[in-house]
Amino acid sequence: MKHFASIACLSVALALMAGCQTGSTNQPPEDSRVTVNFDRPEDFTDFRDGLPGTDRGREDYEYLIREAARDEASRYLKDGQKLTITFTDIDLAGDYLPSLATGYDIRVVKQLYPPSMDLHFTLTDASGTVVKQGDRKIRDLMFMDRVSALDRQEALYHDKALLRDWIRAEFR
Repeated sequence: MKHFASIACLSVALALMAGCQTGSTNQPPEDSRVTVNFDRPEDFTDFRDGLPGTDRGREDYEYLIREAARDEASRYLKDGQKLTITFTDIDLAGDYLPSLATGYDIRVVKQLYPPSMDLHFTLTDASGTVVKQGDRKIRDLMFMDRVSALDRQEALYHDKALLRDWIRAEFR
């Protein structure tokens, strides 16, 4: 009986830890000023954590992109404004090349594989009136020329930098 109680406690602890992982995909509170949606992310050009990719990896990437958009956009929104961004396609910087030697998929980041995002956005004021909206295809063909070696250690750095640059330019 003592052994069964230990297993039960371990199971509960593991379940709690799983919910506390970095990159948790919990949705934001409903009253968030910035809402980020992904329209059929499983069909995006390249939004995966390997060949062929996993649902968990895609969810982690959604979380990282969502948080980058919220953090940056919240700096530019006026009181009462709300922004909704819906991504319709994402092609992450780099590309996966299968590695026969190691058996692991390796994302190779080169100038040849720039980040790009297609999105629709709507900015509303406190009364719900649309202030600005549109569709954007954002790309950064010079992404490799803008970063230091330290920056490249951040997950999805190039992709989040592209998003932050667009938000600054669009809403400043």
